[in-house]
Amino acid sequence: ELHDVKPFEHTMQMEFSQASEALKKNGAVDFKFLPTMEEFDAIWEARRGCLVSAMKFRRRKSPEKLLITDVCVPIQHLGRNIAKTEADFAKFNVPCIVCAHIADGNFHILIPHSNEREKEIAEGLNSRMCERALKFGGTVSGEHGIGVGKKHHCVAEHGEEHVEVQRKIKEALDPKNLFNRGAFYPQRQRGPSTSRIEEDAKDK
Repeated sequence: ELHDVKPFEHTMQMEFSQASEALKKNGAVDFKFLPTMEEFDAIWEARRGCLVSAMKFRRRKSPEKLLITDVCVPIQHLGRNIAKTEADFAKFNVPCIVCAHIADGNFHILIPHSNEREKEIAEGLNSRMCERALKFGGTVSGEHGIGVGKKHHCVAEHGEEHVEVQRKIKEALDPKNLFNRGAFYPQRQRGPSTSRIEEDAKDK
């Protein structure tokens, strides 16, 4: 059964009106409410092109590799968090390419790199972005998940006790450490100073 969508549209228009006032007060010069899915999809096409655009952003001879990352902070801290992140990137002359559905406090950054030195710089920028998010009361990954790249920030975000409980659950269910070995909730894993989880010296 199809329900009347007009109340939903009315709510969206009210929210857009409120957001518009806030945007105007902060210097926004252009914004638009998209009443139809066709218009919405046309604008969203730009979001879909972010990945390829970031790979070609610096106009190198061939598309660059990207470090794709995200963090999430309470919405009231979002502006300051992004400003500090942009300033950090500027110190290393690295483009801060933000491409995100940002209204929920979650912002994504695509960091281009073309050699090992640039990759090392990108990883350092990513680590500092994670640490900054935690200082603002946020999380090191708003949408992409912890995965392999951010597992070393788990202790800093959740505390040793939390990670130890997860480790013991993993050990009980997978005593030989066969499932997704070396990824999240590893048996023991070497990490930077933010993590005190050490690599297991024995293969089980």
